[in-house]
Amino acid sequence: MGWVKIDDGFARHPKVVRAGPLGMAMQIAALCYCNQYLTDGFIPRSIVPGLINLENLSLGVGQKITWELVVNGLITAGLWEEVEGGYRIHDYLDYQPSKEQVLAERKATAERVKQHRAKKAASNSNVRSNNDVTPLQTNNYGVSNNTPDPDPDPNPVPDPKNKGNTPPVSPPGGTGGKESPKTDSGSLTNDEYQEHSTGNDQCPKRHSDGDQCSKKRAEKKIKYAEFVSLTEEEYSSLVARLGSETRAKRCIEILDNYKGASGRKYRSDYRAILNWVITRLEEEEQRKGARQGQQQKQIPRAFAGLMELAAEEEAQL
Repeated sequence: MGWVKIDDGFARHPKVVRAGPLGMAMQIAALCYCNQYLTDGFIPRSIVPGLINLENLSLGVGQKITWELVVNGLITAGLWEEVEGGYRIHDYLDYQPSKEQVLAERKATAERVKQHRAKKAASNSNVRSNNDVTPLQTNNYGVSNNTPDPDPDPNPVPDPKNKGNTPPVSPPGGTGGKESPKTDSGSLTNDEYQEHSTGNDQCPKRHSDGDQCSKKRAEKKIKYAEFVSLTEEEYSSLVARLGSETRAKRCIEILDNYKGASGRKYRSDYRAILNWVITRLEEEEQRKGARQGQQQKQIPRAFAGLMELAAEEEAQL
């Protein structure tokens, strides 16, 4: 995957402003095409109509926006030049790498990766060779038998002479000699005991109070994002507070991005959302609403250049 270089002042450059929003969109699409196919800034005429979709766009009743109209705007603004067989982006090679530079860099990268993999393969081969050598073993008389000690028996037979010191053997699937706790309804299975006697869900009363155990299980947190966990009750409360699940998910996304980028941790993600994330969401929604209103006011002004070009073409006809 390649990357196109665009200056951070691109959108406000006088030439781009003169070309209008559709001219800016076609300029970016053309830059991507040239970079992908390594054309050094040349766009064949047959490619131009498919760079951006102008379907159903018009300047007024019966006055459609065509790709020729947008291209004329780019040429008039000085962003494109008409050449044989198509068009060329003005000063393309001053800002983007040439085909020769890209191919040379790809070749150098491939060679570097090849050398790294060969070095890694050689290193792994040496490790395997060293591990395959059995160390020399000798007895007290210096005689080697080259035979390693056998692995210990996983189920040793107790020595009858040593009855008092034999460690207890856990039954298969058991609890390691630990007696399963009792409840009011009887004994628990091993799976039930392991489920409720380990981790954060451990019942503080060792299953002597069924209601307490159920409460602990109900408070188990669910990961709603990579770094955000909430209980079902907290999530439901958040949705009810914000009025929609979409807004609740956006709050979770904001907190997840912040924690992932900063490494910050909270004892309660739910309290963090109530503390500052909801305020951040409301500010974001206000900015979005103001920006949309401003864009609606600027649309007629942005199309002024295209309307002037269309009027000039009609006058020439």
